[in-house]
Amino acid sequence: MRDTLDALTRTEAVSTSVLDVLEAEARFGWDEVSPYVKPNDRCLEIGAGSCLLSAMAASRVASITALEPLSQTFSLSEPILDAVGRQGLSNMSIERTTLYDFEPEEGFDFIWSLNTFEHLDDWRSGVLKTLSLLKTGGRAIILCPNYNIPYESHFGIPILGSTTATRRLFGRSIARYEAEHRCDGLWDSLNFIKASEVGRFARVQGIDLTFDRSATIRMFDRFATDRHLADRHAILGPLVGFVQAKGLHRIWRALPDRFHPYMAIHIDRR
Repeated sequence: MRDTLDALTRTEAVSTSVLDVLEAEARFGWDEVSPYVKPNDRCLEIGAGSCLLSAMAASRVASITALEPLSQTFSLSEPILDAVGRQGLSNMSIERTTLYDFEPEEGFDFIWSLNTFEHLDDWRSGVLKTLSLLKTGGRAIILCPNYNIPYESHFGIPILGSTTATRRLFGRSIARYEAEHRCDGLWDSLNFIKASEVGRFARVQGIDLTFDRSATIRMFDRFATDRHLADRHAILGPLVGFVQAKGLHRIWRALPDRFHPYMAIHIDRR
């Protein structure tokens, strides 16, 4: 994969910093899902973005389908996705459609989604659709921010009162970020999904869903090793670093799900 990334910097005019961030995200995603991957699994990634994570998984599974419609909001990933597609991995296919419109001929053993569900038009329908795509005995892992915590991680700003009020207060910062990162409409794409609402929805629907509370600890630890993550959260970074250095982040394992800033949602189909 590194050879593919290095070639991109020469042929696609993609900056090294962008590639480094996307590669770090892919490696984080793989660290989260790889303990559950089996060699014979038929896998699906929902919201594959640059497809680096799907490409990383391809050599470890029977097959991988990367589902990614891509929009103007995430246009920076387009040349990377195209380059990954040109690698011609025999057991990987890229489907350029939405989760809601995706109708495969058979189900999947394992599904994952990294930082996508906060952008869905309707995350509840997304959960139900994901469940329907699983084979009996299959598992899905959904990784995304938890907006019970009043902090927006893409823009690195606090949520003060309502999201509408936050948009008014930080309008210039939001516009500047979207312009610099060529992600017009990013703020408007957010649905501000909350762990409390996900848990309630699962109970009402009778979905076998659990939260992996140790994911928050791993996220805190990541701040100490991923300089790109720390740089993107210049305000939050020092506080996280202090909590992590003192080992205080480990108390999150005992806290209710709503108090975890990042969600690792596990869904099983019995």
